[in-house]
Amino acid sequence: MVKTTSMVAHFTVALSDEPELVRAGLIELFHASCSPVEVVSGRRADIVLVDPFPPTLRSPAVALQKVHVARRSGAVVVAYTWDESLTNRILALRSGCSGFASKDWAGARLFNYLVGVVAHPEDFGSLIDLTARQIEIAQAVAAGRSNAEIAEAVLCSVETVKSELQSITVSKGLRNRAHLSSWVTATGLVHA
Repeated sequence: MVKTTSMVAHFTVALSDEPELVRAGLIELFHASCSPVEVVSGRRADIVLVDPFPPTLRSPAVALQKVHVARRSGAVVVAYTWDESLTNRILALRSGCSGFASKDWAGARLFNYLVGVVAHPEDFGSLIDLTARQIEIAQAVAAGRSNAEIAEAVLCSVETVKSELQSITVSKGLRNRAHLSSWVTATGLVHA
Protein backbone atom coordinates (compact mmCIF):
# COMPACT_ATOMS: atom_id res chain seq x y z
CA MET A 1 0.00 0.00 0.00
CA VAL A 2 1.27 3.45 -0.88
CA LYS A 3 1.73 5.55 2.24
CA THR A 4 1.86 9.32 2.23
CA THR A 5 3.76 11.18 4.94
CA SER A 6 4.11 14.96 4.74
CA MET A 7 3.05 14.92 1.09
CA VAL A 8 5.76 12.36 0.19
CA ALA A 9 4.66 8.96 -1.12
CA HIS A 10 6.40 5.82 0.14
CA PHE A 11 5.89 2.64 -1.84
CA THR A 12 7.48 -0.64 -2.82
CA VAL A 13 8.55 -1.61 -6.32
CA ALA A 14 9.37 -5.04 -7.66
CA LEU A 15 11.00 -5.92 -10.96
CA SER A 16 9.69 -8.81 -13.00
CA ASP A 17 12.21 -11.03 -14.79
CA GLU A 18 15.11 -8.61 -14.55
CA PRO A 19 18.73 -9.55 -13.81
CA GLU A 20 20.18 -8.63 -10.41
CA LEU A 21 22.31 -5.94 -12.07
CA VAL A 22 19.17 -4.12 -13.26
CA ARG A 23 17.63 -4.48 -9.79
CA ALA A 24 20.77 -3.03 -8.19
CA GLY A 25 20.78 -0.18 -10.70
CA LEU A 26 17.16 0.66 -9.91
CA ILE A 27 17.91 0.69 -6.18
CA GLU A 28 20.82 3.07 -6.81
CA LEU A 29 18.68 5.24 -9.12
CA PHE A 30 16.06 5.77 -6.41
CA HIS A 31 18.68 6.19 -3.69
CA ALA A 32 20.61 8.83 -5.69
CA SER A 33 17.44 10.86 -6.23
CA CYS A 34 16.44 10.52 -2.53
CA SER A 35 13.15 8.90 -3.56
CA PRO A 36 11.34 7.12 -0.71
CA VAL A 37 11.02 3.86 -2.63
CA GLU A 38 11.89 0.38 -1.49
CA VAL A 39 12.81 -2.09 -4.23
CA VAL A 40 11.65 -5.49 -3.02
CA SER A 41 12.05 -9.07 -4.14
CA GLY A 42 10.06 -12.12 -3.17
CA ARG A 43 7.16 -10.27 -1.55
CA ARG A 44 4.16 -8.28 -2.65
CA ALA A 45 4.92 -4.81 -3.98
CA ASP A 46 2.74 -1.78 -4.70
CA ILE A 47 4.11 -1.56 -8.24
CA VAL A 48 5.58 -4.24 -10.49
CA LEU A 49 7.84 -3.01 -13.29
CA VAL A 50 7.84 -5.46 -16.17
CA ASP A 51 9.67 -5.26 -19.49
CA PRO A 52 7.21 -6.80 -21.93
CA PHE A 53 9.50 -5.97 -24.88
CA PRO A 54 13.08 -7.03 -24.11
CA PRO A 55 15.35 -7.07 -27.18
CA THR A 56 15.43 -10.88 -27.20
CA LEU A 57 11.63 -11.26 -27.20
CA ARG A 58 10.11 -11.98 -30.58
CA SER A 59 6.51 -12.85 -29.70
CA PRO A 60 3.79 -10.39 -28.66
CA ALA A 61 1.98 -13.33 -27.01
CA VAL A 62 4.91 -13.80 -24.62
CA ALA A 63 4.83 -10.07 -23.83
CA LEU A 64 1.14 -10.29 -22.97
CA GLN A 65 1.77 -13.34 -20.78
CA LYS A 66 4.48 -11.49 -18.80
CA VAL A 67 2.04 -8.65 -18.05
CA HIS A 68 -0.76 -11.09 -17.15
CA VAL A 69 1.48 -12.92 -14.65
CA ALA A 70 2.54 -9.61 -13.05
CA ARG A 71 -1.09 -8.44 -12.76
CA ARG A 72 -2.04 -11.55 -10.77
CA SER A 73 -0.08 -10.14 -7.82
CA GLY A 74 -2.68 -7.40 -7.40
CA ALA A 75 -0.03 -4.70 -7.83
CA VAL A 76 -0.11 -1.83 -10.29
CA VAL A 77 1.83 -3.04 -13.35
CA VAL A 78 3.95 -0.59 -15.33
CA ALA A 79 5.76 -1.46 -18.55
CA TYR A 80 9.43 -0.57 -17.96
CA THR A 81 11.41 -0.89 -21.16
CA TRP A 82 13.90 0.61 -23.59
CA ASP A 83 11.50 0.20 -26.54
CA GLU A 84 9.43 3.37 -26.45
CA SER A 85 7.61 3.01 -29.77
CA LEU A 86 4.02 4.22 -29.79
CA THR A 87 2.89 0.76 -30.95
CA ASN A 88 4.46 -0.86 -27.90
CA ARG A 89 3.08 1.78 -25.54
CA ILE A 90 -0.43 1.08 -26.78
CA LEU A 91 0.15 -2.70 -26.71
CA ALA A 92 1.40 -2.51 -23.11
CA LEU A 93 -1.63 -0.51 -22.00
CA ARG A 94 -4.04 -2.77 -23.86
CA SER A 95 -2.41 -5.81 -22.28
CA GLY A 96 -3.18 -4.50 -18.80
CA CYS A 97 -0.30 -2.24 -17.81
CA SER A 98 -1.35 0.86 -15.91
CA GLY A 99 1.53 2.89 -17.29
CA PHE A 100 4.63 2.95 -19.45
CA ALA A 101 8.05 4.12 -18.24
CA SER A 102 11.38 4.30 -20.02
CA LYS A 103 14.50 2.70 -18.59
CA ASP A 104 16.43 5.86 -19.45
CA TRP A 105 14.40 8.09 -17.11
CA ALA A 106 16.26 9.62 -14.15
CA GLY A 107 15.27 8.56 -10.63
CA ALA A 108 13.21 11.64 -9.74
CA ARG A 109 11.28 11.51 -13.01
CA LEU A 110 10.59 7.80 -12.64
CA PHE A 111 9.53 8.27 -9.02
CA ASN A 112 7.15 11.14 -9.87
CA TYR A 113 5.68 9.17 -12.75
CA LEU A 114 5.11 6.10 -10.55
CA VAL A 115 3.45 8.25 -7.87
CA GLY A 116 1.06 9.51 -10.56
CA VAL A 117 0.33 6.02 -11.86
CA VAL A 118 -0.43 4.70 -8.37
CA ALA A 119 -2.57 7.72 -7.46
CA HIS A 120 -4.55 7.83 -10.71
CA PRO A 121 -4.17 4.61 -12.74
CA GLU A 122 -7.33 5.47 -14.69
CA ASP A 123 -5.55 8.46 -16.28
CA PHE A 124 -2.87 6.21 -17.72
CA GLY A 125 -5.00 3.29 -18.82
CA SER A 126 -7.41 5.66 -20.56
CA LEU A 127 -4.90 6.12 -23.38
CA ILE A 128 -6.04 2.86 -24.91
CA ASP A 129 -9.34 4.25 -26.14
CA LEU A 130 -7.63 6.96 -28.22
CA THR A 131 -7.07 6.33 -31.91
CA ALA A 132 -3.56 6.40 -33.34
CA ARG A 133 -4.39 9.75 -34.98
CA GLN A 134 -5.66 11.20 -31.71
CA ILE A 135 -2.48 10.13 -29.94
CA GLU A 136 -0.35 11.67 -32.70
CA ILE A 137 -2.34 14.93 -32.45
CA ALA A 138 -2.11 14.95 -28.65
CA GLN A 139 1.66 14.43 -28.84
CA ALA A 140 1.93 17.32 -31.32
CA VAL A 141 -0.04 19.60 -28.97
CA ALA A 142 2.33 18.67 -26.15
CA ALA A 143 5.23 19.55 -28.43
CA GLY A 144 3.75 23.05 -28.85
CA ARG A 145 2.60 22.74 -32.47
CA SER A 146 -0.27 24.81 -33.85
CA ASN A 147 -3.38 23.24 -35.39
CA ALA A 148 -2.11 24.16 -38.87
CA GLU A 149 1.26 22.51 -38.20
CA ILE A 150 -0.46 19.42 -36.84
CA ALA A 151 -2.79 19.21 -39.83
CA GLU A 152 0.16 19.36 -42.21
CA ALA A 153 2.05 16.69 -40.27
CA VAL A 154 -0.82 14.20 -40.01
CA LEU A 155 -2.18 14.94 -43.50
CA CYS A 156 -5.63 16.17 -42.58
CA SER A 157 -7.52 19.45 -42.43
CA VAL A 158 -7.30 21.99 -39.61
CA GLU A 159 -10.99 21.33 -38.96
CA THR A 160 -10.24 17.62 -38.45
CA VAL A 161 -7.50 18.52 -35.96
CA LYS A 162 -9.93 20.76 -34.07
CA SER A 163 -12.56 18.01 -34.06
CA GLU A 164 -10.08 15.40 -32.79
CA LEU A 165 -8.84 17.77 -30.08
CA GLN A 166 -12.44 18.42 -29.00
CA SER A 167 -13.07 14.68 -28.86
CA ILE A 168 -9.94 14.05 -26.79
CA THR A 169 -10.54 16.86 -24.31
CA VAL A 170 -14.21 15.97 -23.78
CA SER A 171 -13.60 12.22 -23.43
CA LYS A 172 -10.71 12.72 -20.99
CA GLY A 173 -12.27 15.59 -19.04
CA LEU A 174 -9.51 18.01 -19.97
CA ARG A 175 -10.08 21.77 -19.92
CA ASN A 176 -7.84 23.10 -22.68
CA ARG A 177 -4.64 22.59 -24.71
CA ALA A 178 -2.41 23.25 -21.71
CA HIS A 179 -4.26 20.65 -19.65
CA LEU A 180 -4.07 18.20 -22.58
CA SER A 181 -0.35 18.87 -22.92
CA SER A 182 0.35 18.21 -19.23
CA TRP A 183 -1.83 15.06 -19.32
CA VAL A 184 0.05 13.72 -22.36
CA THR A 185 3.40 14.38 -20.63
CA ALA A 186 2.24 12.84 -17.35
CA THR A 187 1.03 9.67 -19.07
CA GLY A 188 4.44 9.16 -20.66
CA LEU A 189 3.35 9.65 -24.27
CA VAL A 190 6.05 12.30 -24.61
CA HIS A 191 9.19 13.11 -22.67
CA ALA A 192 9.06 16.09 -20.36
